[in-house]
Amino acid sequence: MYKETITHVTTNVVVRDGFRLALLTLDNNDPRRPVTLGPESLENLAEALKAVNPKDFEALAVTGSGPVFCAGADLKYMDHLTTAEAATNFASAGQETFGLLADLPIPTFAFINGSALGGGLELALHATYRTVASSVAALGLPEVRLGLIPAWNGIPLATALIGPTAATQLIVTDPLADHTLDPEKAEQLGIVDAVLPADEFLEKSLAFATGILKQQSQRPEPADHLSPAASPDAIRQQLDNRFRGAAPAPTKPLTLLRPPQARRRPNSTTTPSPAFSANCSSEQNPAQADTHSASARWRSNAATPPQQPQSQNRSSPSESSAPGSWPVSWPSPSPDNSASRSS
Repeated sequence: MYKETITHVTTNVVVRDGFRLALLTLDNNDPRRPVTLGPESLENLAEALKAVNPKDFEALAVTGSGPVFCAGADLKYMDHLTTAEAATNFASAGQETFGLLADLPIPTFAFINGSALGGGLELALHATYRTVASSVAALGLPEVRLGLIPAWNGIPLATALIGPTAATQLIVTDPLADHTLDPEKAEQLGIVDAVLPADEFLEKSLAFATGILKQQSQRPEPADHLSPAASPDAIRQQLDNRFRGAAPAPTKPLTLLRPPQARRRPNSTTTPSPAFSANCSSEQNPAQADTHSASARWRSNAATPPQQPQSQNRSSPSESSAPGSWPVSWPSPSPDNSASRSS
């Protein structure tokens, strides 16, 4: 019988350089398990976000409390999604919860203290800016390797942030090759804005945030730096040639890639893709396990992932208006001038 490992959200009020920040910390009170998001955990996050009055703060940040920032959706719960309707409802719950973060009228930050995979990285993508600890082992969207697709708006957000070619690498080719990003590669690709030392990561992230608030900067338009061989159309053709429809999950995200759009966010009421519902529900996806063998075939065919782009000469917040294996240990946040409440 399914029993969710509940993720709780604690909100601290942090004051730095005259700026008030709401710091939301994810914690499941179980060091043996990574933080994941099932129905009750999503509800806790939604309640914490709704409780923050943007008139009282200059910014909001989300972080984790242990070796993992967030490992995404609770896969044990997803095993119980036996119908397309149930899968759609779960996708909607995640989109609506993360949409609360994206819709805040103040700058938002994700302080990625540990590994961020799947829905965990999608959560971070809903923030305006992202910092990551230098010792983090893995960032990525590995869903297609599991026979799924990113369903919490990770596809359009990644496309808007780094362009369709780089998004194809992140969402399709890297998972099929069993690759994830380390912090430096994530910064080069444009997924994160700053890689900070693991030592005193929280304090350094708060300093980064206050630097941004002093600048009130605008981001540059996203650019596609990867080779034409890594374009969505080229990858789709490679997938068709190698898998011949045997593994549908890797090709479905390619139909959802959208051209980059300034700083617009997908609406929090976006209807979940039917592709997710079909892939997620066991009654409609009996061949889900075939993705693992398809991934092995992709690697055995020497499909080398596209080369990472060159660093984009990002500057520190004080110099520019555009900031650009597991586990990692760091102390639980105990900021000065803070008051806490838990959901």
